[in-house]
Order: sequence, then structure tokens, then C-alpha cells
Amino acid sequence: MSKVLIVFLGCLVASLGTLLVLLSFAPEERRDATGQTLSFSELTRQPVSSTFDKSNSNPPPRTSGQLLQWHARDGQKLTAFHFPSVASIKLILLHGSGYHGRYLHAMAAALADGGLADVVVPNLRGHYLSGLERGDIDYIDQLTDDLSDLIGILRRDAPRARVLVGGHSSGGGLALRFAGSKDGHQVDSYLLMAPFLGQAAPTTRKGSGGWARPAYPRIIGLSMLNAVGIRSLNGLKTLAFNMPASARDGTETLTYSYRLMIGFAPHPKLGSDLAALPNSSLLLVGLDDEAFLADEYPPLLKKYSQANAVLLPNQTHFSIVLHPNALAEVVQWLQRLDEPNDKDR
Repeated sequence: MSKVLIVFLGCLVASLGTLLVLLSFAPEERRDATGQTLSFSELTRQPVSSTFDKSNSNPPPRTSGQLLQWHARDGQKLTAFHFPSVASIKLILLHGSGYHGRYLHAMAAALADGGLADVVVPNLRGHYLSGLERGDIDYIDQLTDDLSDLIGILRRDAPRARVLVGGHSSGGGLALRFAGSKDGHQVDSYLLMAPFLGQAAPTTRKGSGGWARPAYPRIIGLSMLNAVGIRSLNGLKTLAFNMPASARDGTETLTYSYRLMIGFAPHPKLGSDLAALPNSSLLLVGLDDEAFLADEYPPLLKKYSQANAVLLPNQTHFSIVLHPNALAEVVQWLQRLDEPNDKDR
């Protein structure tokens, strides 16, 4: 193929991509959001104490995490919450899209108070208390770079500790993206809770069950521009979330830029990310998940990985971060990893 033809095709792709972007509309957040979306009622429920309390008599104290502010490689101050424990395992829990880490604090406190893991819950860049602008980052892989920096801090303070990364929903997708990245070796094992595997994945319901509203024409146009190296428009909004008004408190992030949307998900070659998971990794999903098709996870995971997938009956998208049956699976996973002769990979 001649250089002239290559240049012509590149210009054609760029022109078509720009046209799509210019003619498309940004997704709008609905301030009066109603209708079909995820159920947030599960987040008000408390986990059963017997899952964690060895004496089975008193629940672990409901502790608040210690504010942890740290600087990423670009000098930006980011926020996390630390739930200290005597445990030798370090666990980073990543929140899903549209909110921040607060809804994972009860789980983090229970695991830490049970002596199972020293837990850190970051508010990811582009979300409440982290970064300069809600709903945006500077470049597509900035979240994985931030995670690598945070892991480096934990490794520096405890070089012999096992470092695990867990994530819920899009946080699970980010954990998977990290596993398939150049820095994936920094993590000993992964916990994927109802992970988002991409809009085209067989596990994803249409619109993630009414939760996400992608601006597809704009996404296609920006994808075409990125294919020919044009990234100057990646800050445009391409994704909005349908969070019920009753669940909002002013700390939510209801629209994402293209670069945050892409960076907060697995790589396009999903199989490579799944194949990078250590064998000891665990995937949990509820059979009643409103956003994802639970039955599609095991065959997809088995195709690329030896990690274990557990389907939990009567569990929804959010209940798996608090329900005792789900937390019991997490406890067993952590206990297996803490065994002296455990081999992760």
C-alpha cells in the first residue's frame, strides 16, 4: 500500500471521526432520574457479624477509615481511606462508576476488624475528593498509573506483604485492566465483584440494566480519531449514569469523559486481561444482578483463566458488597491466600 493511500485513508478516518463527534450530542445527566436502573437500597443494609467475629457474640465495631491523602506521579493529591489491621495482607478496594469508595467502607471495616486484611479504599481520580475535575482524567491509562503509585506506597511501607486488589463493578473492570497492564505483576491476586467487562462483553446487559447511557455516535467518532492518533478531544463527555435522585448526596459523578470511560474498564482485548489473572483470583457475582448476566461469567473466565467464579443466589449488583454469604466467600479467599504454602500463580 502506497504512502499516499495510507495518508488518504488516515485523513478520511479523521474527517469521519470529527464529523461524528461534531454532529453528536453529549450525554445528559437526568436530575429527576426515575425508571429502570440499579437498586441502591441494598447499600443501607449491614453485614451479619458472625461472618467476621470469631467469637460469634459481638459485631465488629463500625469504624470509619482514616483519611489518607497521597501524591501520584504527576504531583496531584488524591484521597483514600485506610482501615488498618494487624493482618499481613494489604487489600485495595476499588469502587464502581458514578460514585466513590464510601459504599465499600463497611466491607473494608469488617475485613480489617476481623484481622483478615489491612484495607485501603481510594476515591479514584475524577471522583469525589480526588483530582481536579469530576468525571475526567488527563489520559486514558491514568487510573492504572495511579493504582501503581498507590501500590508502590504500600510496598514501600510493608515490602514483604501480599498486595491484593479488589474491585466492584467498574472497579472490577479497572482491576482487570491493571492485571493486563505492564504493572500487573505488582499484585498477588485479585477479587472481582460483579466486574464490568465492557459494553460488548456477553456479561453486560443492555445499558448495564438502565444504569449507563453511552453516547454511541460520539464514542465511535472519538474511537476513529484515537485510531489515527488524535486524542485532543478525549475530554468530551461520552457516558452518563441514571442514579435515582433518592440516592444522590452531591458527591456523585454522573458523567464521564471519553478518556475516563475507556480507562475505567478492561482493555479492548478482554481475553488478554483475563489470562493475566493469577490462578488464586476470585470472581463473585449475584444471580440477580441487574446490570450483568451472571451465567455468562464462568464460561468466559474458564476460556482464558484458572481463576474461580462463584455465582451467589438471591444476590443483586450491590448486595454482594455487604451480604454475609458474599462476604463469607471473601473471607475464605483471604484465608486461603494467607496460608504459608499457598501458591498464587
